[in-house]
Amino acid sequence: MVRTISLMMSQTSLICKEVMIISLSGFMGCGKSTVGKELQQLLPDFQLIDLDEFIEEGDGRSIAEIFEEDGEKAFREMETDALECMMMVYPTSGQNLILSLGGGTLMKAENAKMIQAESEIFYLKASIDTLVSNLENNVEERPLLE
Repeated sequence: MVRTISLMMSQTSLICKEVMIISLSGFMGCGKSTVGKELQQLLPDFQLIDLDEFIEEGDGRSIAEIFEEDGEKAFREMETDALECMMMVYPTSGQNLILSLGGGTLMKAENAKMIQAESEIFYLKASIDTLVSNLENNVEERPLLE
């Protein structure tokens, strides 16, 4: 969905910019982060943000540490807060965005509504064999698998 969102003043005219947010959703291990990186190569005008990495950088802890120390409920609140921030900033920034969501982001209705209202959602589906292959070597980084 392309939205007209930002009016910017120049010396002589008002310039209207359009922004697109592409959200990648799917089960953990389906390849959202990998596909996001590939998409960014194909769409160089788009910034890529991995929601889990954004939360980790902002909090200073890994997702596994957040789950262990604060629990899943606290993590989901952090996830919603991060998403709200992005959905307020990016539509007015003039910057196109590829947003790789966490595997459970859309389980919360509030998150799903925000994403649906502000972006084009692409669901990535992978076979069981692919999921197992992608997840088996990093179970410790996936708190819901422990």
